[in-house]
Amino acid sequence: MHIRTKAVFLTLCMLATAACSATDTAGEAAVPSVQEPTGPIDVELAAQGQELFQTRGCVLCHKVTEERLVGPGLAGITERRTFAWTYGMITNPDSMLAEDATAKELLGQYFTPMANQDIKDNEFRMLYEYMRSLDESRSEDSP
Repeated sequence: MHIRTKAVFLTLCMLATAACSATDTAGEAAVPSVQEPTGPIDVELAAQGQELFQTRGCVLCHKVTEERLVGPGLAGITERRTFAWTYGMITNPDSMLAEDATAKELLGQYFTPMANQDIKDNEFRMLYEYMRSLDESRSEDSP
């Protein structure tokens, strides 16, 4: 009986550890595994991001202006939202919509959840550089 109790205890510990690991992973959705860019815009990366914005279908829901489409306009996104928030929303929108107050608020405004496009870190970096370039050119155009 003593051995059986130990076996049950070990099994429960393993299950609890697995459950905690799954929770921890989901809770880290907005922790970027890429470094936030600083300094000048990487023009080549931004061009790749622009192409990705078209080919991945981002353009179907988002305009690069302030104009609303299916989702919010992206003008000023790198100024309105943190790098970590943007990373989470683009790379793991399902977790963000379940856990993040701002993501939930946006869902309430637009009534359409952000589609999970399975964006990889390198692709996110391209898209983010594209958004940075748009925001930078927008700032230069302002008086």
